[in-house]
Amino acid sequence: LVGQRSSELTNRGTISDGSTGGDGMGEDQLATHMRLFIARKVLAKAVEVGDFAQFDSFREVKQSGDSMVDHILKNIEVERGGEGSAEDAMVLRVFYQANDPDEAAIVLSAIYNSYKSYIDSQDQDSSKLAVELIEAARETHEEELTNADEAYRNYVASVPVLLEGDKVRDV
Repeated sequence: LVGQRSSELTNRGTISDGSTGGDGMGEDQLATHMRLFIARKVLAKAVEVGDFAQFDSFREVKQSGDSMVDHILKNIEVERGGEGSAEDAMVLRVFYQANDPDEAAIVLSAIYNSYKSYIDSQDQDSSKLAVELIEAARETHEEELTNADEAYRNYVASVPVLLEGDKVRDV
């Protein structure tokens, strides 16, 4: 689910320690995404959007008054990396334990969609903020330039000069 943009990643599917730009930077990013994937906000959105009431385990949780998010947290596991030669791969592996394989697939799909939606919204918010900041800077610079130009023109207009034929000399 997560990968550092790198030509090494594209070519080999993994990133060596030397190419991440710093010790542990990739691990820090992956650790952040591991926590984001099972964040209560992400899971709550998955419960809201997912049709979990069709499964007995979720109906029992709801009837007992327990939290569906807590139920998911008890049954989900998030790991980093792959297996074999992909052991160092910058990926998340997520497992959900359920009696019904369809339940596991639907729950994981809903959580992934909620996680992806959250990440996408953060990217969009960052992009919108960047556009707003660029526009504000442009307006500020245009205003400063206009004010500076006007001040310069006023200064030039107020400087006394001597006219000697075609020549203009500063007093």
